Amino acid sequence: MRRRILNPEFFVDPDIIANLDFGGRLFYQGLWCVAEDSGVFDPNPLGLKMKIFPGDNIDIATIQGYYQTLVRLNKVVEFEVNGRTYAWLKNFHKHQKLDRPSPPSLPLPPWVVWHGEQEYGKEKHKWHYEVLPEYIPNRDPKSSLIAEHSESSSVTETYLFDEYSTNSRRTDDEQTTTEENRKEEKLKEEKEKRTESEGGGVGEEGSKNLSGSTASPSTPSLIEGLLSRYSPEQRQLIEDYWETIRFTRKNAKIADSIKIRELEYWSRYPPEIVMEALRIHLARYPTKEEAYTRGIMRRLKREAERGEFNGRPGKSRTSPGKTGIQDYESFVLR
Repeated sequence: MRRRILNPEFFVDPDIIANLDFGGRLFYQGLWCVAEDSGVFDPNPLGLKMKIFPGDNIDIATIQGYYQTLVRLNKVVEFEVNGRTYAWLKNFHKHQKLDRPSPPSLPLPPWVVWHGEQEYGKEKHKWHYEVLPEYIPNRDPKSSLIAEHSESSSVTETYLFDEYSTNSRRTDDEQTTTEENRKEEKLKEEKEKRTESEGGGVGEEGSKNLSGSTASPSTPSLIEGLLSRYSPEQRQLIEDYWETIRFTRKNAKIADSIKIRELEYWSRYPPEIVMEALRIHLARYPTKEEAYTRGIMRRLKREAERGEFNGRPGKSRTSPGKTGIQDYESFVLR
């Protein structure tokens, strides 16, 4: 439990007054003390009862009812990580002014970004959470992920979020995790060391990987083929991107297999969306891994489908690389 600021407007909020009784309003206040500095909390009803009503005769069904009401009112937003539900107080950062906030211990939703030691080192006065309002989902007010877990319970709605957060749930074809990336690169390093220790006598045609199979001699040509749809200027941007992304690895290297995998994924999108995503990543998220870029691409594709590419409703980008990032940032942060 943490100390929090309570806004006087809470007591006259018409949604709260109309939908929650005295116990429900106290429950909502308690959630602000339960939540981490990110605004995230574990919505386990028994845990919430023990923290907010430890000595009161309030049953779990009542706690669930209060919680579901807050979700329906869009005061609480749910998200799922690895099959587990977490919750976020929507107006938390609007009302809480945090000095030297603590790093998150619970997963963050895709619309909350932590800027901490990785970016600012020991300068804790610069640590902060950034909320990207555009990525907060608009839920069906009737759905809730904390519905009673019985066989008769209806299946509740879940959301598949962009990979703006490495903690977000991902679609089946995007389950490659950071750990898998590192394992793949480690295998590549071990293969290179093994080749060197054997005197480098194995030619490209007959080289073996760790599983004993013959390595493909066409990796450079495969990469070249995947790059063929990009202009020389766009290829240079891709090189700049690899140069930045490599520093997210301990060995500061990006394996060719990773490049091939990402280039194949990018082929799902028009080159202009790929380029804009790379520019946004380089400008705003240089310390994030490539999974983050995928989320940006998906978001830009949806904006394009709505005629809102770069956050300019009804307009598409006509001058690549000149106004795209600024337009996008003004859209996200307004």
